[in-house]
Amino acid sequence: MNVNLKKKSFLSIFSILLLLTPLFYYIFSLIVILDCTRTKVIKYLIFPIYNIYEPNRKAFCELTYLNKHKLIFFSDSTNRGKTDNTTKGISEYLENNIKKKVLSVDLGGGNADIYSDFVDNSYFINYSNIDYAVLTLNLRIFAEQTYTFLKFYQNKERYFSRVFYEPFKIKNFIELNKLIFKPTITENKILNQKKRKVTINNIIFNLGENINKDQKKKEYFKAYMGKIEYDHPLLLSIINLNKKLNDLGIRLIVYSTPINITEAKQEFAVKNQYLISEKQLEKRILNNVKIIKKKLYQYDIPFLNLTFRIKDPKIFYDRDYNITSEHINYIGRKFVAKELSKFIDNIN
Repeated sequence: MNVNLKKKSFLSIFSILLLLTPLFYYIFSLIVILDCTRTKVIKYLIFPIYNIYEPNRKAFCELTYLNKHKLIFFSDSTNRGKTDNTTKGISEYLENNIKKKVLSVDLGGGNADIYSDFVDNSYFINYSNIDYAVLTLNLRIFAEQTYTFLKFYQNKERYFSRVFYEPFKIKNFIELNKLIFKPTITENKILNQKKRKVTINNIIFNLGENINKDQKKKEYFKAYMGKIEYDHPLLLSIINLNKKLNDLGIRLIVYSTPINITEAKQEFAVKNQYLISEKQLEKRILNNVKIIKKKLYQYDIPFLNLTFRIKDPKIFYDRDYNITSEHINYIGRKFVAKELSKFIDNIN
């Protein structure tokens, strides 16, 4: 009899808790969304749910701090170093230099399309205190395999959910959860690109294949030998972003990330199947940068060219992993921040 009562009591409690699970989930989710990235204690207390929403990855969560900021830094993976977490990102060093609050938003370097969407979807954000927006322009983004990848960059709706504006509206919460639990594109940045052929300088390449670390020369060629035209979609997307920011009273500044030109040229210092020399590789990059600069100049967009400003390959800390690396250590990040701060002063 006693055993049966205990069993019945357990089943009753279990059933009630099971029925209340959606309510608990909603309450804990709401806490995460409302708290955003402010309280680390909440992150550890309800980490499973915190991990579902990843508020530190959500653009609008970051924007809740905008009241004291003067500059938005539209960045990419070059902003921060992964080998040493004790050092700061470019945006943080820049903040120290200009003595003004800088907000960093990482949604893909140079992919101004997604940042235009970002501005379009900022329904309730007050940009009145923002003077400048800095856009990180990684030249590798102009390569066809990179551009076509970032064109469909993850599931943008998850970043632009209205739940970060209106957290108490159950409809916004439900819509976000639909995307989370049934995403059309995963957030692992793994896209199943169709294998296809592309011609660069009369040489045919197969895209959509796995990268072989031994094919460094091939990857440098594919990343930098494509010719940039004035009507390249990425350049047009920057023009579009500039117009939207100007309408908000914000001045757009674009800078090109330093690239590992020293090792890139070394790859072509000997005779090879691509029939180009290190000078030809450098010339193509220089010509592409000129096109970018001229196009941005037409629309009065300040452009800081840092493409060849770092010569020491040791500053590019993960060149074996990324092959065509623009990732720089804290020495390089300090340098970029210093150059940006001087550039901003000159604009003023």
